[in-house]
Amino acid sequence: QFRVLPITEALSDDISIAGYDGIDIAKILEPKLTTLCQDTAAIGRIAAGEADDLIENPKTTLIDRFSVDGALFKGASVKKIKK
Repeated sequence: QFRVLPITEALSDDISIAGYDGIDIAKILEPKLTTLCQDTAAIGRIAAGEADDLIENPKTTLIDRFSVDGALFKGASVKKIKK
């Protein structure tokens, strides 16, 4: 049963909860929250660089898509799907 998000035991068998921001509270919750830990510093650097380009060269800057690697923190908030 979650301490921060209290749900009944029966309900916790029916749902899974996962985060995508890697916040520290994920490791404090019981059960531990499964979350994707993102490199927020890299995301910030890329976003700042793109914003700077867009400000400096508004007519020639191409809108692009970037990806930043992350790491999965395997908690206990995601259950295996029963078939």
